[in-house]
Amino acid sequence: MEKTIKLILNFLCKHSLCFQKLRLLRNYNHYYKKQKQNLPLDKIHSERGIVYVLAPSYSNLGDVAIFVESLDFLRKYATLPIKAVLYSRQCVNKKNLLSLPLNDDDLIIIQGGGNMGAFYSSEEYLRQNIVKWFPKNRIISMPQTVYFGDKKKNYILWRAKKIYLSYKNLTIFARDVPSFDFCKQNFNCDVRICPDMVLSASPKRFLDYQKNKKVLLCFRKDIESKIENAFVKNIENYLGENGFSFEYWDTDDLSGRNIENKEEKIQQVLEYFNHFQFVVTDRYHGTILSYISKTPCIGLDNSYGKVKNGFVWFNGSNYMFYADSFEKIRKSMDEIQNLESFEINNNLLSEFDVLKQILNIKKEAD
Repeated sequence: MEKTIKLILNFLCKHSLCFQKLRLLRNYNHYYKKQKQNLPLDKIHSERGIVYVLAPSYSNLGDVAIFVESLDFLRKYATLPIKAVLYSRQCVNKKNLLSLPLNDDDLIIIQGGGNMGAFYSSEEYLRQNIVKWFPKNRIISMPQTVYFGDKKKNYILWRAKKIYLSYKNLTIFARDVPSFDFCKQNFNCDVRICPDMVLSASPKRFLDYQKNKKVLLCFRKDIESKIENAFVKNIENYLGENGFSFEYWDTDDLSGRNIENKEEKIQQVLEYFNHFQFVVTDRYHGTILSYISKTPCIGLDNSYGKVKNGFVWFNGSNYMFYADSFEKIRKSMDEIQNLESFEINNNLLSEFDVLKQILNIKKEAD
């Protein structure tokens, strides 16, 4: 009987938009109740400016790094001042948001990352609500990986099309080519491409590089993971057989805790990376933090191409290696052993010019 019920529920999840909607709303309400959404909203002045929304109030250091670098980028290049920063759980209540002194000519910036789509439907649902609730404002969704899955009937995608198609003042930035192509095909709005915001930081080392045979392993433990335990064991065994020691670490401790002193925390992580000869990771921000700390890295893919598609931004760098097999991991380790200097992608920072231009256009067009 229990098996039959599961089969029926799985069938409804795949084929019923109504059932998908009910399930999404249940998960959405549960998620934000768990996050204690009744945080007091900061006082906001009434002057025109930038309202940064969906800032991370949880423990994922990749998203925290995006937040830190996004605000730094906006302070450097945006012509409007930042008037408010609102965390995800502060954006749930429509009545609270609409009661704030936000102007129709304020520029709304939505946090970038890798949660646009079906895997993180609660965050995507909230993103859609922001666009829906502020139809008169210009909105920029910062660089995202976009993945809505492959269901023929897909409520969260259906809702995204309905909202994004009707919104003319929305600019969506994708952070890889497949995401860009998907948005162009499905959303009738301005779509651009730009690297992840953490890559707007200039790469630098904090400690001298040492071939100390210490390796940092950073593997996912969530729904995006595709690496089997046996594959990880092979990596561990190979490292041990070749005289390497290894240590485990993750960009997310899954506690859900808000991270205080965010800039200081990211600085500590970058310095921490520099204690290792190289990093092996299937987390995209594991590769990005390696790149900006000039720590050699072997990147493995997640379940839907996030790391593989994002690795294009490291072209020209001699210390970033993508591996889709164990043999390529071994070859990458050999190349890392022979590294004597670090070369970065000298064209990477210029890829952010399109975002600088959009920020200025949004001002000049008013």
